[in-house]
Amino acid sequence: MSGRITKADKQLRGDPRYDDKILSRFINCVMHEGRKSSAQRAVYGALDLIEKRTNGEPPAIDIFHKAVDNVKPRVE
Repeated sequence: MSGRITKADKQLRGDPRYDDKILSRFINCVMHEGRKSSAQRAVYGALDLIEKRTNGEPPAIDIFHKAVDNVKPRVE
């Protein structure tokens, strides 16, 4: 049955710390050779560093979402 549409968005769960699907997808992109825990450690370490440098205002997850929005292509 080629050409089937998968329900990938429904199968994707939020990440354990922030329960965010976009962050979960980013962690999956960072993952190398199936090592998800290493990818999570790297991403969460970066988010913790952002929290530390900004003193928690705004939250690191908001900064992450703004960074993702800045990278997205703008198509009319």
